[in-house]
Amino acid sequence: MVKKIKYVKRQKHYTVYGKLHDHAWYSKIDSYLQHQGLQRNDVNYNMCYHIEKKKIIILILYVDDLLITWNHDSKTQWLITQLEGTFEMSNLGSLPLYLNVEFINIGINIFMCQHTYAQESLEEFGFHNYNVVVTPLLEGFKINK
Repeated sequence: MVKKIKYVKRQKHYTVYGKLHDHAWYSKIDSYLQHQGLQRNDVNYNMCYHIEKKKIIILILYVDDLLITWNHDSKTQWLITQLEGTFEMSNLGSLPLYLNVEFINIGINIFMCQHTYAQESLEEFGFHNYNVVVTPLLEGFKINK
């Protein structure tokens, strides 16, 4: 299923280089991001965000990968400049795939899906030749070949 992300129009993928132990690294970048005005998500501690009126910045950190997505340029460019001045970073450009989630840019919209991951998982376990069924099914529905 493809889901539309509302309000998000741009994304960048960065790799951050550092020599700190994992816990020290997360503590350092977490405190830095909060100092820059981003809030940590209560459910996913690897995600920080900043919302001001309808201007949104979402930042996801996974090990040494940093995903930044936004809908307004000026605050985001300022944040990226600050990050690049503080941490050694490489801009990997637009993001086609991140943690088995595909990102598809169509105009100003970004669509997310896990079609390739699902297909590879089915093939790995020998289920790739089965028929596709629309879900959810009615309770008690039986599938016959």
